[in-house]
Amino acid sequence: LNGDENLDIADDLRKAVIELGKENGMSQERVNSLQSFIPIDGASMEQLFGEELPLGLRML
Repeated sequence: LNGDENLDIADDLRKAVIELGKENGMSQERVNSLQSFIPIDGASMEQLFGEELPLGLRML
């Protein structure tokens, strides 16, 4: 879920993915990210992209 209805998947599909994930041990943090928009923090961004952004550059 990213907050853009043009890019988000349909609610019924998202709910099915959440239920399947819960049945298979998906972490609560991951479930939360599928239920509502959660902005990416610095640590998560570094984990996703592998390194810190140069000083003054930020992801929107």
